[in-house]
Amino acid sequence: MDTSSTFLTLGQRYTRSDEAGWRADHQIVIVAVDPDTDGGTLVTYRCPGGRLVRGGAAEFELALAVGEIVPVVGMGRIAAC
Repeated sequence: MDTSSTFLTLGQRYTRSDEAGWRADHQIVIVAVDPDTDGGTLVTYRCPGGRLVRGGAAEFELALAVGEIVPVVGMGRIAAC
């Protein structure tokens, strides 16, 4: 069984790179990070509009790496990475 790790944690906020990150209704919020049965990591996040999505942390991190979503910092500014 593989051991998976992630930097994702409860309460982190993200937004699509083409959205206004300062608007709370445009933010994606991490609500849970849990191990899966295969040794990976699952992440549950709340999308804009309130829908909950659960999927692999690796896929979420890939969306961050390619710039599809970006971190929201402070009072809603988008981080410059």
